[in-house]
Amino acid sequence: MFSGTIMYDTNIPNYNKKIIVKQINMLPTINYLFFFKKKYFFNKFFENNYKLVFERINYTDNINFSNFNRLFYSINYMDFLFKKK
Repeated sequence: MFSGTIMYDTNIPNYNKKIIVKQINMLPTINYLFFFKKKYFFNKFFENNYKLVFERINYTDNINFSNFNRLFYSINYMDFLFKKK
């Protein structure tokens, strides 16, 4: 199970797999976050005989992704579960 994972969709070739972002609005603490391209991430599991049991948007945190609108046409904070076939 993956919980609170940031997944995105885009048509920009440079962002085909994943990106790492740096959060600096909490200085002096700096956080690094992984964003994964949903199709690429899910396909890795499907190729290894996993099936998707569920997928849901996680509403526990109010995360604003508006600064990424020019890069991604869809970006969500998600929970999902895979199960071996």
